[in-house]
Amino acid sequence: MAIKTVIFDIGGVLVELGRYRFLEKRGFTGELAKRIMHATMLSDDWVQMDLNRLSEDEILQLFIQNDPEVEKELRHMFADVNGIVE
Repeated sequence: MAIKTVIFDIGGVLVELGRYRFLEKRGFTGELAKRIMHATMLSDDWVQMDLNRLSEDEILQLFIQNDPEVEKELRHMFADVNGIVE
């Protein structure tokens, strides 16, 4: 049987996911960084984003629903995720 598909799990496997450093570079530290992490990267919704099952707008809305008090910060973080993978 021939192999038809190969899937690479890049983040945290082939490359480092520098989540906290990424947030720090955007000015988010301490408790705020923890809240953003829980609303995004540590949520089940992040898996949905990884699986590319929802649009970017749909994912962002789910993140905001996870912690509406930090909506402004979530929008800022999600506007440019370049640099999260090191």
